[in-house]
Amino acid sequence: MGLLDVLKSKASPEEDLKQLGVPLATCDFKCDTCEHPLPSSLKISADDDGASLWKSMKPYEIHLLVSTGKNDWPHDACEVKGSVEHAVNEWKGCPPLTIDPKVNVTSFPAERSSVLIMPFFVWLKDVTPENVGASLDKIVPELFEKREKGEKIEEYQDLLGDKSGVKVEVDHQNCYVFLCSHRTRDKRCGVSAPYMKKEFDMHLRDDGVYRDVGDTTPGGVMVGFTNHVGQHKWACNVLIYRKTDGELIWLARATPNSVGPIYEECVKQGKTFADYTRLVQKTKPVEW
Repeated sequence: MGLLDVLKSKASPEEDLKQLGVPLATCDFKCDTCEHPLPSSLKISADDDGASLWKSMKPYEIHLLVSTGKNDWPHDACEVKGSVEHAVNEWKGCPPLTIDPKVNVTSFPAERSSVLIMPFFVWLKDVTPENVGASLDKIVPELFEKREKGEKIEEYQDLLGDKSGVKVEVDHQNCYVFLCSHRTRDKRCGVSAPYMKKEFDMHLRDDGVYRDVGDTTPGGVMVGFTNHVGQHKWACNVLIYRKTDGELIWLARATPNSVGPIYEECVKQGKTFADYTRLVQKTKPVEW
């Protein structure tokens, strides 16, 4: 059964995930204790009036994440005219894409005007609002083709000739985790995300896979903040991209107490928690 068949099914989340070949976590979603608990005044609903998280997000083919160096943004983060993120958001895709790309901004530094292309683990560096659309037109079909053929791409490949200055940079980390911190859209996310990142960082350091900005040592896990990622009826969204198996795991209703289980089960093993999963996508892993 493919992803589209699963999306149309009326089976339980557990049954759908089994059909997708996604193993279920074997521990509880929340630990009894954590080092960085939320303030007692902040409540994250556990049931949201009985609404199910599963299939509350539509699938997508490509995710474009624009670095801004911020952890909060205007209400419509990608609508600031004249910005790279606005230009990326205006880009409507190209073949072989069949649906519009997903676009978000992140907290990663913006000195080189960078766009991270997921699930390909590839950066566009030194883009401008004027050239980013043309750069995407050229690189996106190439990424799909090379992934399908199992080929690699060259580091710092020049996209548009010497005059463009736009570069392609392969990311050698094993995993990226994005936490919604968009306080302007949802205070719960703005408060909880920094606590969750501290908890993630602690676990990553214990395992020797913590990577800070600028640390390009391969094989690590990067954790960053992102803006509103859809339907904040469900707060505290967590997006996990795993390079080794081409997997996206999208969770919600997470808290710092959830970080330990999320790290052990989702980040390290590719498992998920059915009751807290909005979307799972599995694509062919890249070879770079």
